Amino acid sequence: MDLVKVIEAFPTQEGCIAYLEHLRWAEIPECLYCVSTHVRRYNEGKTGRK
Repeated sequence: MDLVKVIEAFPTQEGCIAYLEHLRWAEIPECLYCVSTHVRRYNEGKTGRK
């Protein structure tokens, strides 16, 4: 897949993150270490970046 196709498929950062989360966890996110389902999203912090 070239860069143009990537940009067309994921015009926003949120859309790209949602797609990657779906690929990784399907329906229920879980911790990689303890397999707990009590997880939360990474904090954007002071930079506002995801």
